[in-house]
Amino acid sequence: GKFLEKISSLISKNGIFVTNVFYSADTRFVVDKDGRCHKAFNRNELAKIMSNSGFKILNTKLIERHEKETDYLLSIFKKQ
Repeated sequence: GKFLEKISSLISKNGIFVTNVFYSADTRFVVDKDGRCHKAFNRNELAKIMSNSGFKILNTKLIERHEKETDYLLSIFKKQ
């Protein structure tokens, strides 16, 4: 999408891009207790989206949020 096109244009080849997104084993939209809607990703979906935008996944880490409804997926990508 346009967001990743812009990010890609700002990062040099072999540059690093770090994301922190909501995680869900089954990709879905999440509505939190305050009524806000969030998109949750699994590792495979995020890797595919980023790969299609010219990034290679280097590492991911699941960050559990015990008191919250969703966890985070912290990912590091390298521009190809």
